[in-house]
Amino acid sequence: MAMAYLLCNLEVNPRGRKLVPQYLAEKVFGRDMADAVATMEAALGEWGYTPDRIEEIVGMLRKVLLANHSPHLKDISADLL
Repeated sequence: MAMAYLLCNLEVNPRGRKLVPQYLAEKVFGRDMADAVATMEAALGEWGYTPDRIEEIVGMLRKVLLANHSPHLKDISADLL
């Protein structure tokens, strides 16, 4: 699936129900993705979210970053969401 994303311009709809493997974003984006996830997990934990809710939100974050073709949180636009 990572190869399809990279080579065939696979589109990922963040609102879609199509299964996106949990670690596809990490495989595609590498260390940048890990940094984005760590930043989000730390912030959500400080705000009092439970581990299950954090994983749910981070799963959506992975879909959004894949749909945006960028591992950087600053590149997410309101139009995408």
